[in-house]
This record gives sequence, structure tokens and C-alpha cells, in this order.
Amino acid sequence: MSSQDLLEKLKSLFPDAVTEVANEDRHGNVFYTYAIKEEFIDQLKNLEGGG
Repeated sequence: MSSQDLLEKLKSLFPDAVTEVANEDRHGNVFYTYAIKEEFIDQLKNLEGGG
């Protein structure tokens, strides 16, 4: 499973956790990348700590 597949899965499970970012290369082609939001990572860290 690729990292892209994992992000797609995460996005389907937690829609608010993943943000889609539009990028443009030097030729003017637009492509999209996904990033996990910092707030979601912080929430996971808090859960891991047991509250």
C-alpha cells in the first residue's frame, strides 16, 4: 500500500484530518497533494497519552 493509498484511506475515515493542497509545477500543471493536519496529529498524541 502506497502512502497515497494510506492518505486516501485516512481521508475516508477522518475527512477533517486530511487537507488537499493544490500545487503548480513550473510548466503550469496543477496537481494535488494531501497533508495530515497538525491538529489531527496533536489529537492522536493526546489520545496516546491516555488523557
